[in-house]
Amino acid sequence: MITMLPLIDRPVDATALAEYMTCPRAYYYSMVEHRRGEGRKPALTFGAAWHKAMELHYRTDGDESAVFTGVALAWEDHEAAGDYRSLERVLIDYRKYLAFYGKPSKEEGKTIGWPEQPLLEITAELSGGGLINPYTGKLDRLFEMDGLVYVEDHKTTSRLDKYYFMQFDLSQQMMGYALLAKLLLPDRIVAGVRINVSHVLTSKTEFHRQLLTFSPDRIREFVHNTNVQTARLQRDYATLSGEREVAVDMFPGDGVSYAFPGHYGDNGCSRKFGACAFTGVCSSAPRARRHILNTEFQVNRWNPLEADL
Repeated sequence: MITMLPLIDRPVDATALAEYMTCPRAYYYSMVEHRRGEGRKPALTFGAAWHKAMELHYRTDGDESAVFTGVALAWEDHEAAGDYRSLERVLIDYRKYLAFYGKPSKEEGKTIGWPEQPLLEITAELSGGGLINPYTGKLDRLFEMDGLVYVEDHKTTSRLDKYYFMQFDLSQQMMGYALLAKLLLPDRIVAGVRINVSHVLTSKTEFHRQLLTFSPDRIREFVHNTNVQTARLQRDYATLSGEREVAVDMFPGDGVSYAFPGHYGDNGCSRKFGACAFTGVCSSAPRARRHILNTEFQVNRWNPLEADL
């Protein structure tokens, strides 16, 4: 019998677990307190707009006008006004994508449920499969090819070398998507994930795809790893809840530092898009951290279960 873990006050998804395993304190600040710094990174803004373009592409069977309108309405300006990753670039690249792959109805893989109820941007929080806590994820697209079901995940990147696709073969995120798809479609054979990549450079964009398959043994290993990580996360919540007074005595003004310790070092403080946003907080005295968080960071609540606008 599966025992659900108490105390965890947010959906457990790949993003949250990755942040927690990288640095428990950064997890608490960003995922529990929802602290966000100023500005939006160009890569993240562009990626979000490209996801919207892909959703509308497969929802409207490549209706260019509908895609352009939807992306323009969803676009949010980022912090680097002169960066090449602009709204105009999204629209230019979409036109190239449409010319490169053609309309979805002409592709070999068909979106499940299209056109009446296409399985696009499916957000799910599901139990089962051996998980000790519900697991959350957003599946960009579910499609069928040669009688097998795949999850499609859209990616944008400026770095694509011979090792790029290797990172996904051992990705907890991708195996989690495969498990969620199997829980959503228990009577179908879910073979794995297809990475649908837009390689965006200053002067050109290229498109690449690669299928990843996951055996039942590897999915079981994913479940085990997720359970271990989730149990550790639950333990830290319990520590903060049950030993707050002790924590405050040890770290005046900041009991979070005791229950959710910082993971200092190259992996914890140096990130894909630059330094961790909380580097300045952690490098200050523990008693000053709460003041810095309150004055220099906004509270921007985000829930992976909420639908995108």
